[in-house]
Amino acid sequence: MPPRKLAVALQYLCSRKLSIQIVDFLLDIEKEAVKIQKQQQQNGTDPSIYTDRVVKLQQDYLGLVEYLGSIPGALLEKINETTLEVYRERYDLIDKGLSVWVLTKGVGAQEFYEAMIPTNTYYFDLTPSKKDQIDIPILSSVLSVMIQPNLTALNFKKLSLLSSVSENVFSEFRTFLSSALTKVPKLRSLTLCSHNSSNSLPQCTNEHLELLGRFCPELEFLDVSFNKNLTGEGLKHLVPNLDKNHPGCVKLKKLYIFDCGVFEKEVAKILYSFPDLTYLGYKETGKVLKTIHKGIEAGQEKFQELKLTHIDNLGSKTRRLIASALRCKKPVALAISVLCPDVHNLKLRVCDDDVANLCSLARLETVELIYHVGSIGSPGPHTQTFLSLRGPQLSSIALICNTMSMAMLVTIAENCPGLCQLWSRSNHLMAPYEDETIKKTHSYLANLKVLYIRVGEGELSVTSIPEYVMPYLLRNAKDLRELIVAIRSNIINDYYIQKLVSDCELFLLEKVMIVVPGLNSLQGILKLKVNTVHALMHLCPHLKKLGNLLSWDVAPEEALEVEQLVAEMNYDLEVVNKKMTMR
Repeated sequence: MPPRKLAVALQYLCSRKLSIQIVDFLLDIEKEAVKIQKQQQQNGTDPSIYTDRVVKLQQDYLGLVEYLGSIPGALLEKINETTLEVYRERYDLIDKGLSVWVLTKGVGAQEFYEAMIPTNTYYFDLTPSKKDQIDIPILSSVLSVMIQPNLTALNFKKLSLLSSVSENVFSEFRTFLSSALTKVPKLRSLTLCSHNSSNSLPQCTNEHLELLGRFCPELEFLDVSFNKNLTGEGLKHLVPNLDKNHPGCVKLKKLYIFDCGVFEKEVAKILYSFPDLTYLGYKETGKVLKTIHKGIEAGQEKFQELKLTHIDNLGSKTRRLIASALRCKKPVALAISVLCPDVHNLKLRVCDDDVANLCSLARLETVELIYHVGSIGSPGPHTQTFLSLRGPQLSSIALICNTMSMAMLVTIAENCPGLCQLWSRSNHLMAPYEDETIKKTHSYLANLKVLYIRVGEGELSVTSIPEYVMPYLLRNAKDLRELIVAIRSNIINDYYIQKLVSDCELFLLEKVMIVVPGLNSLQGILKLKVNTVHALMHLCPHLKKLGNLLSWDVAPEEALEVEQLVAEMNYDLEVVNKKMTMR
């Protein structure tokens, strides 16, 4: 049966307990401040009467800041994370009509909300009990106490869970961040990524990058992905500026600028300013290297090897993707081999002919190849040549194409003895139904830990595949941890799946996802019944994720019974039973 849930770590519980006290303490200060303000407005008395109370609040606040400043930076980072977690949990419980104001008004949001409603219209009257639900202070006050000089890491990613926020919240956060970045000289890691920066936190602008270049010279990791307002002008601020006496962030090792408003020529101009950079999170890095290489050949740039180990040239979402312009032709492959001889990880758009150009990369470990450069293609003889030469050193292969052939899967198996992850996504699978050589015993893929195989364009695509394909790939994969199968086929049934797990001895599986390709929204589309759920729970004692029951032939009451069993037995198992998209 699945493993039981482990007890929560003591460090996390202690950190969370302290975070609750911090939020409550700030809330009490804010309530008292609002109370003083109301009394001044109602009584119209001399403000000096309240001086002692105001001074007391200031002393309490400074005492909290001083206490947090005495905590070591490593511990304070965990406290900051749980503080944002507690804040978000309380925020989610607030009435949605109020939540838009709470982030900037705190406990005063109720009265502000009521004042905004026209008096000559009927509206739903919020009951007094709803006022008690506002148990969080203004967001900026929480963020401000998090900033201490001894901090080495700041992660604001949890703020994206606050959903859509108003322009006032954006303005306050930008003001806070501008102030905070001048107070953390020891900062080494900063995360400001937001998957929807147009209406959610966190936010980052070119001005903030300028402050980083001025005040955070120790920075080694920076993630500002998805902030579409960031441009090449902002990136320049990370480079040392002798005229302005800005040290820059020359110690950067990882820089994530996924889907920002930055062009490859702008990135090319600053890349040599970060000699220790090993990971550039930018989906047109291949074009960047091509630009630099052209400059070197033209004598405009001095040759210098880069330490980049990851190259991603799949294309950004911030502008219209032109697949043909991202193709890894010979000039791109040459630039990669010359400038980044230590590259380990490649993500490229190719046609089969281009793959042969990658054979010179002697230290490759993982590759993701998308055979789409204007029209969708498929791997062929040049891919097989590459695998025969570089396969022994590869630990992960991902191929996204139109047609995957059994011959290609056999080539991977025969030439990649150390392969740990195999990802295959195709619209079609070409495999002969009668092939005795493939059915014979072999010793390939013994180190496989993850297998992802998807065939078909969408959930209505019915695929016919021979029964031997999955056993061939998994025959020796006794250490397999993740099995993701996205195929709609008549062979996917209770007998086939249970026999596959039993015969291949896949008893160490931690994740099993058997779904249809693309959107999973139709019930009963896969002929898997609830007995397969119980069989997998019994056969795989380490199982932590299982699904998708929505696409299986499992009745709603049967799925509910499984979920109740998991909850009652305290299993550490996530049962997926919902609409989802399998990419």
